[in-house]
Amino acid sequence: MGGGSFENVLDAVSGVLGRCELDRDTRMSMPHHPGRRDVSLFGVPHGPAGDATLVELEALEALGSVSREKGGRTSIRLSDRCLIEIGELLESGTKEVMGTADLYAGRKFAVTFCDPNANKALHVGHLRNLALGQAITSILRASGAKVTTNSQVGDVGRSMAEAVAGYIEFASDEDPLLRGVKGDHFVGSCYSRYVQTASRSDAAISETISDPALSREDLERDDFATEVMMRWSAGDQKTVELWRRLRDWALDGQAETLARLGVSIDNHLLESKYLAEIQSCGDRLVEMGVVDVAATGVTFYATGDDSYPHLVIRRSDGHSTQHLRYMAIWDATRSMMTPGESLQVMGDEWLPLAKYGDLLLAMLAGDEPSHPGAHLLHGMVTVDDRVVKSSVETAWLIDELLDEMAAHPEIETAADGDARLADHLAAAVVMGFFCAYPPAKRMQVSRPALLDPTANVGWAVASASLKAWDEQYDGLPDPAPTDRDYRFLVAQSQVHRQLSRKVCQDLNPVHLARFHMHLAQWFLSVECTPRLARAMRTISSAGLASLGLPALDRSEQTASVATAQARRTAHSH
Repeated sequence: MGGGSFENVLDAVSGVLGRCELDRDTRMSMPHHPGRRDVSLFGVPHGPAGDATLVELEALEALGSVSREKGGRTSIRLSDRCLIEIGELLESGTKEVMGTADLYAGRKFAVTFCDPNANKALHVGHLRNLALGQAITSILRASGAKVTTNSQVGDVGRSMAEAVAGYIEFASDEDPLLRGVKGDHFVGSCYSRYVQTASRSDAAISETISDPALSREDLERDDFATEVMMRWSAGDQKTVELWRRLRDWALDGQAETLARLGVSIDNHLLESKYLAEIQSCGDRLVEMGVVDVAATGVTFYATGDDSYPHLVIRRSDGHSTQHLRYMAIWDATRSMMTPGESLQVMGDEWLPLAKYGDLLLAMLAGDEPSHPGAHLLHGMVTVDDRVVKSSVETAWLIDELLDEMAAHPEIETAADGDARLADHLAAAVVMGFFCAYPPAKRMQVSRPALLDPTANVGWAVASASLKAWDEQYDGLPDPAPTDRDYRFLVAQSQVHRQLSRKVCQDLNPVHLARFHMHLAQWFLSVECTPRLARAMRTISSAGLASLGLPALDRSEQTASVATAQARRTAHSH
């Protein structure tokens, strides 16, 4: 059982089906509520092959009974001895009972997510990318894989120039740290003020070959931000120093936000560190003849798709677009990813880049492996039916949401005066909300849904964990295989390993997240007993850890309030 004294029960059943060559045609299912069966099989045929399979299943020590039912179902009930052994391990807090570390042992992954622009604070629209990247990374690591996390940081281009222009026009010589303002909030305000002003009085805008995914970047404006960008490109010392100062303010502030969420990035890949590679990448694509240069000077890839005909990689003034910078960094870091597998988490507004950019990356790689090897594309995040955008000064910031959640009466009550625990609960709530929803669909964020255990896996599992860790349930293991609820919970614990394997294969956390959400909802709805609570402690801890959410075991709940308050004070400066 993933490192325990016996094999995971569902692994054992799957092994029999595989040996009997029924694994492709047979579906395994677990009940959603306690009943007379622990596992159901559908598709075991009648006749010699099916009968031989049942005989082999009945020979497994972990199974107490195997019987055919009407409707093509085969009902399996675990043996009492098996329930007792698993239950004792769960109740004693033996983490190996939920073990998955052998599933992907020896595999190497590079997961790229977050990918912020260095001209703003992280807002609620970034949370889905962060939550999915964190969950995939955590599940892969829990499954034994060696995972390196990367983030491509956009500190080059039009958006940075607009932030610098906004600073010069509206806040020249101000230092946010002296004002007690987080640097990323301050820089984001400079950016949004400039964009809002510029959108009302745009000077000449040159529209040649457009690329809707690039938003403002492919349109050339005769304005102050363009002048700032030209100065920076020419190496003007004063402009470069100001550019770097704003970039560092923003990145330092973003780092604080990521720390509050529990997100750790191994490598921050700054676009400004790859300027030579970006230039070279564009030149190579031109030399290879795979991209075209228009009479206006715009460099683009002709996709052949009428709905998205042009992937613009350089503007007519020679400046690279986000598309080229993305490709150049992936191309330049290919050696970091090889040998190994790679995943890019990105919003579906960048689907053209994922599709056509990766075709170009494969051409650049030649006979070498091309990265990223896979994408996890997700829909955009909306609040009040509007897409969250950083160019709007009132964008809902992650810091604001975390503060709001930590101070919410439900979370304050659950934390029982422990500010550090409240912070961790807030992080579990805002990150977990995005894990159990199909990534391809657009998501609506609302305050009521965040604290709804039927809609938010983070809040459901956190609430179940807090309930389970109540000290009134402490005690020695006391398994009871005749207790319907206890039997159900212990049998369900075996599913965690199966769905962890599926997440690793699909690179999508939704199935494991939904399993833990539904199990937590069930636990919250039943009358709790000490043995049930003790078993749930280990299961909920595995769920939180696998999804990359903060641990909420006894050590977290007894943390010093004074330490947490000092930490929160530090965040405000």
